[in-house]
Amino acid sequence: MRDYQDKDNMSTGSLTPCGVIWSILSFFGMCLVCVGFYMPYWIRGQMVFHQQNYTVTFGIFRRCNYPSNDEFIEQCGRYLTFYDIPSNSWRVCTITVGVGCGLAMLVSFIALFACCIKDIVSKKIGRLTGLIQFIAALFIAAGCGIYPNGWNHSEVKAACGFTSAEYSLGTCQLEWAYFITIAGCVTIFICSTFSYKAGQTKTGHYSTYAL
Repeated sequence: MRDYQDKDNMSTGSLTPCGVIWSILSFFGMCLVCVGFYMPYWIRGQMVFHQQNYTVTFGIFRRCNYPSNDEFIEQCGRYLTFYDIPSNSWRVCTITVGVGCGLAMLVSFIALFACCIKDIVSKKIGRLTGLIQFIAALFIAAGCGIYPNGWNHSEVKAACGFTSAEYSLGTCQLEWAYFITIAGCVTIFICSTFSYKAGQTKTGHYSTYAL
């Protein structure tokens, strides 16, 4: 009988049920870290400019509401160059979180394609993608840990009551983008453990006939 061969031919995708959950969580975690990386809402403070108070926010490489020459720009934008980012810690954070997001995106797209296309994710590929996700989570966690080291910069101090320092925000507050980046990092780390059960074991395509 060709039962096993027919069932194998009818299957679409290369993931186990655990692998489908891994694929969904990988995409969810990737979305969280990428949104958190891009949005300029990691910390929020107040800045006085020409005797008026303005709410300002900072991300890693973007900010909202900032002074420029003799005017105050009330909009969001990125720093003009990499070296305009306020501190070395934030530059390192930009690189580490950016690399982590890139790796997370790579695995997420592989996982999504594996839901529909056969033989993309085997047991070995599942372990490899899990290792990549673990490395991505380490990069993102390192970036989130390094970020507060840049709170002693003069630009941040001006928004935080001139009392901020390394790992001390002064009068500023952490914002939602920082928290969803951490949440995405944890999700990706959890996904790295699921990946070991994501791929199906490849079997030979042999026909078995009843005598």
